[in-house]
Amino acid sequence: MIKITMPLITSPKKQIPSSSLKSLPLGILAITVGAFAFNSQVQADDRLKTDKLQIVFMLGQSEMVGKGELTGAAYMLSEPLLPERELTVNAYKQMEHQINGAYLYWQAMNSYAGPAEKQAELKKLIAERAAFKAKFKAQVIAELEKNDGMFRGKKYSKRGNAYRGFWLFNLCDDECETQGFTPKIRKLLDAPDNKFGVKVAYDQVAADTMHRYQQQQAIRPLYFKGATTEDFAAYAEALKAHEAATKEPAENPEQKRAALAALAQKHLRLPQAKRTYITAIGTIPSTEPVAGGKLSIGYGANERSIGLEYAAGIALEQKIDAPVLIIKCAWNSPRSLKDFWMLPSGPVPADATPDTEPGVAWRLTLAHIRKVLADPGKYHPDYDPKAGYEAAGLVWCQGAGDKETADYATQLAFLVGGLRKEVKAPELPVVCVSVGNMFFKAESDDHSANAGMHELANMPRNKASIEVVDSHIWRPSELAIIRSLINKRKIKPNADMKAALSGGGSAFYYLLAGHEVGSRLAGMMAQRTKAP
Repeated sequence: MIKITMPLITSPKKQIPSSSLKSLPLGILAITVGAFAFNSQVQADDRLKTDKLQIVFMLGQSEMVGKGELTGAAYMLSEPLLPERELTVNAYKQMEHQINGAYLYWQAMNSYAGPAEKQAELKKLIAERAAFKAKFKAQVIAELEKNDGMFRGKKYSKRGNAYRGFWLFNLCDDECETQGFTPKIRKLLDAPDNKFGVKVAYDQVAADTMHRYQQQQAIRPLYFKGATTEDFAAYAEALKAHEAATKEPAENPEQKRAALAALAQKHLRLPQAKRTYITAIGTIPSTEPVAGGKLSIGYGANERSIGLEYAAGIALEQKIDAPVLIIKCAWNSPRSLKDFWMLPSGPVPADATPDTEPGVAWRLTLAHIRKVLADPGKYHPDYDPKAGYEAAGLVWCQGAGDKETADYATQLAFLVGGLRKEVKAPELPVVCVSVGNMFFKAESDDHSANAGMHELANMPRNKASIEVVDSHIWRPSELAIIRSLINKRKIKPNADMKAALSGGGSAFYYLLAGHEVGSRLAGMMAQRTKAP
C-alpha cells in the first residue's frame, strides 16, 4: 500500500482545478513509483570525453520519423492531469457494448491477467468479434447503397461520397452485443480470476503518470528553461504568422526549418545543439534527398516537428564531451522488418521506391552510411581527420504495424549484425525502442515486434550491448482517457485539458522518450570505453 500525490479532475458539475492535490491510494498495486529504474543519469566519472567524432545511427519506421509538434508540448509545464478514479473506472458501464471505445475498461482488456486457457479464449473471441464486425459493416454499407440509404427501416445519409460516421460504429457494436460476442468478452474480464481489471488498470495509470511527472520535472529546465504557458501561446501565434507570411513556396525546407527553430528558441527557450549535427534521409522535408545540419527541431515529419532524434541528441550532448553526428534513416511505411529491411545484395535499382522494392530501406540506408563515412567532414564541421570517428551506437524503432515477422528477434539480430559488420564495430551499443500506442506493459510485451526486441536484448551475449526502452512508460495515457471522457461528455474540458490535448501528447512523448534513449546510449558508450 502506497500513496502518491496527484491532481484530480471531477465530473462536469464540479471540477477541481488541476493544481488541487489529493492523496490517491494505490491499494492493490504491488508497484511503487520508485520501483521504476531511471537510466537517464550518467555519473560524472562515466562521462565520455574524446576528440573522435561519435556517429550514432537512428534507423526505423513510423515513430522513428516523428510527428511531435511543439505546440503540443505545453503539457511539459503542467502538473499531471488524471481523471477522478470512480468516474473513470465506471465510465464504460453506460456503453459497455462499445468495445472500441477508449475507456480504460476496454484498454485493460489488452492486458488481461487471468488463467492461460481463458486468455486464449479471450483472444479467440476478440478475433471472432472483429471478423464478424467487419463482415457486418460491409453488409450494412451494401444494403445502404442498394436501398438508397435505408437499413432496417431507418434512413442514413452519406458523408462525402461514402456512408460513414459514429452511427456506423454504433450499429456494428449493437450487433456484436446482440450476437453475444461482447457479453462473452465482458464475462471473462469481470471474472475474479482476472487480476488486471479496470481498478488495477487505473492504479497503474496513476503510478505511470507520477513516474513520467518525476522525469518531466527533472528534464524540463533543460528543454523549457523558464518557459510559461503564455510563451507557448506566443509561439503558436508566431507559427501562424510565419505560415501566413509564407503561403507561397518562398522558403525551401531548410530555410523554413531554420526559421521555425529560431522561433522555438526565442519563445520557448528550446535548446539547439552545439556540437551535435544530423544527416537524414527518408520521410523528411528537404529540397535534396538528404537533409542535414546542426540538430534542432524540424527533422521529424515536417519542419515544425520532432522525433526521438531531437531529445536523444540533446541528451547525448549533455552527457558526453565529444562531437556527435546522428545519421537518421526513417520512413513512414507499414511494411515489415523482413520485407522492408532484409539485407539483399547488389545496388539499389534505379526505379526503386520505399513502397515497392524488397529491402529498399536497408539498401538506401547502407548507401547513405557509406557516403557519410567516406567524408565525415562534409556532415560535421568539427570533424578532425587526425582524431577520426567512431561508430558509437544504434537506436532502432520499428514495428508498430509489424505483425508479420514472427521471428522478429532473428531478423533484428540479422540487421544489427549487418550494421556492426559494415561499420566495423562488433560491440556497437544498441538501444531498441518498443512501439505502439499502448497503455500497459503486458499489452506492449505481447506485441510481436516488442517481444522480439526483448528476446534479442535478453540473450546472454547481448546483455551489455543491447537495451530496450519501453515506450509505453513515456506515453501520457492519462490524456487518452481524458479525451475519451470528453468525447462521451463525461467531463467538460477546462483550459488545462485543452492545452494538454492540443498536440495529442506526441511532442511530450518524444521529449521524454528521446531523452531516455539518448541517456541510455550515452551510458552504454561511456561503459564501452572502460571495457578491457
